[in-house]
Amino acid sequence: MSDESGAGHVAPVVDTAFERRSLPIDGSFTIARGTTETAENVLVRVTDEADRVGLGCSAPSAYYGETADTVAAVLPEYLDVVESVGPEPRATVERRCRERVGDNPAARAAVAIALADLAGKRLDAPLYDLWGLDPANAPPTSFTV
Repeated sequence: MSDESGAGHVAPVVDTAFERRSLPIDGSFTIARGTTETAENVLVRVTDEADRVGLGCSAPSAYYGETADTVAAVLPEYLDVVESVGPEPRATVERRCRERVGDNPAARAAVAIALADLAGKRLDAPLYDLWGLDPANAPPTSFTV
């Protein structure tokens, strides 16, 4: 989306940060590959010049060759790209991140979600509105989604 409202653009980002979060799972989660009792996630924050904060989170899966360690290792590169661009379309920022760092979908997703969240906050609109979605029509999901 790249309309006059700026929803498809990144407000100039003046600060970025990330932190690892180990989240306990209520009980445990068991699938064929094993049992998990905590979810290792990485939370990303992007802050614009008006002090609005966009949040995104990665939930890396070792099954796909990613861990909280691999995400934390590449996020400084991604966030450097985010801080170095002006109000460009999010797609351009995401492309530049891919070109600079390469394949790291969990880290890229966290940054993309944080930038989308920031765009929603700039417009005082929830992301589902920006994306033309109706929460009442959301499909049921399982724990593994």
